Amino acid sequence: SARSTGDAAACSFATFTGTDATTGSKEVFVGHGATNARISLPTLDITNPADPHLVGEGDRLVLIGTRDDRRQVLTGPVGSDDFTSISGTDAGAPIANEDLTASLDGSTVAWIGTGAASDGTFHAGQVWVAGIDGAGRRNLSDGESFLGRSPVLSPDGRYAAWTAEVRAPGAGTSDLRAIVADVTTGDRIILAAPGYERSDDRVRELAFSPSGATVAWVAVNGDDEHVLALSDPATGSTRIIRETERFSELRRLAWAPFEHQLAFANNSVVVATIRDQNEDVTGASVRRVDADRPEFDWAPDADQIAFATADAGTAIQLSPVDLDDPTKAVETVPGTDVAPGPSVVDLAWSPTGRLGWIEKAQDAEVVTSTRTGDDFPSLSGPETVQRAGESGPRIEDPDQVDAFRWSSALTSVDASVERTGDQLRVSATNLGRCTTTVWVTTPGEFCRLDPDGPRRSHARVGTAAPGATATTTIHLAAACDPDTILLTGANFLAQRLPIPADGRTPCATPATTTPFVDITGSFATDDIACIFGLGITTGTTATTYSPDTNVTREQMAAFLARTWRTLGNACPSESTPFVDITGSFATDDIACVFGLGITTGTTATTYSPDTNVTREQMAAFLARVIRIV
Repeated sequence: SARSTGDAAACSFATFTGTDATTGSKEVFVGHGATNARISLPTLDITNPADPHLVGEGDRLVLIGTRDDRRQVLTGPVGSDDFTSISGTDAGAPIANEDLTASLDGSTVAWIGTGAASDGTFHAGQVWVAGIDGAGRRNLSDGESFLGRSPVLSPDGRYAAWTAEVRAPGAGTSDLRAIVADVTTGDRIILAAPGYERSDDRVRELAFSPSGATVAWVAVNGDDEHVLALSDPATGSTRIIRETERFSELRRLAWAPFEHQLAFANNSVVVATIRDQNEDVTGASVRRVDADRPEFDWAPDADQIAFATADAGTAIQLSPVDLDDPTKAVETVPGTDVAPGPSVVDLAWSPTGRLGWIEKAQDAEVVTSTRTGDDFPSLSGPETVQRAGESGPRIEDPDQVDAFRWSSALTSVDASVERTGDQLRVSATNLGRCTTTVWVTTPGEFCRLDPDGPRRSHARVGTAAPGATATTTIHLAAACDPDTILLTGANFLAQRLPIPADGRTPCATPATTTPFVDITGSFATDDIACIFGLGITTGTTATTYSPDTNVTREQMAAFLARTWRTLGNACPSESTPFVDITGSFATDDIACVFGLGITTGTTATTYSPDTNVTREQMAAFLARVIRIV
């Protein structure tokens, strides 16, 4: 594969297997926007390939193939005839069957195979793992109790998860359970939540979050009620997200490029934000998809989801993902309307913004790739699928194709964080040769990263070209004081960064420095610096405080609630009767001061968030806070 530094087309690689229309042999095809190539496996004495993956810099191929009359997991450099066996050919080596997968960092592979257990018996459906060099080969299933399917690996290859038929000792029947195992030690954990122990036989894949700190799966209770389960792979600790109706026909899970948000599909794609503190799901249905084969994927910028419609005459559509405005219009990807009959499978979005899929029809199966708003040439197939406006290199011969996927050259970032009060300045320099988008979240807990903005626990640091630096400033809510932040992206391993101690001393004399350029000469300069240092205010902009502007009732609620939390107290979990605070940035803060008895509203059902606070109201607010403190 010819590649050039920084070329987006050379950073995402489409791999698939195809049957040569002339010879009838099955081969592996690799393509990207600059160069498409066929890897002639018969010359390598490899036949019937399956599940091809490109790892590392996109220059190493991993696949299941038959060599020396044995199904093996094989790997070798693209363009080389030096392919070696990962699964092994020794007496204890397993037969490789299916479901090959690789970790994001390319260090580890997992597959389903047939081999000997520790007691000497042979079983099919075993979950095997090994390093990319074949080291550390291990049977994670061992005996017959943990035989599985569709293993997935954490991004760093440390953990594997799968669904398995688990039979209790002496029991005649078995239950489908979710399993997670440490790849190095082989230690297994059967995942379960109180009352929800079984997994769903229709959900083939579990899903690791971008950091690998959470694995999502579908849990079922004795009444066949479904919930989304989120488990810690290290401890097995599991919490459940209660949305039985939406999960009753769930088929697929997919994490966004950051923590705390994922999408799932039943007969629609739904974007869910996971809020740790109240364990619910928020979000809206995006659009209807094919319930039998729900195909969807996140765009690398996480601003859209692409999905195949369930309507006759399949088309690929893009739906903007905005939890603050879930009604945004859906648009059809240019050039994706196809004649009735074909179905779309293996829909996937590459980290560099290319969308690919297989169109399955009676007479041919083709791989197509596109960019939003700009048709991109088909990577395979007969001329009949060449669409208007398409041009460029093509692979002409494959007749039937399958197992399409994107692989991307792994990149790395050099990141840092600086703290000033509740403000964190996050910088990430791209050290790789491919552009990357960087996201920041707070690991393990849901923290608002903008106290006065939308209810979001994630922020976009930015998109960085090779050698460039993306920077953003985030604000931690007063109730949140994490020790670390988490940087994630679609084509690099997650990084945890310690948050440095705040170098300022709030309310000290002389006053802590603030970024506000409009408080010079104010009698309250030191007081403004004090509450800025405590995180009670962040100003009206990044550089202004607006000292002469009136305070509204919603702003006053925010000041009081943040003060309460700064003193180490938790706000009560209580709803309000106020019908006029929907959409207010201070909804939670108003609920806090209402629950504490600091406010009762302007009427029994209104709070009047936009009304200015009078001096007598301010006196009442402050006195009530002092009394409960």
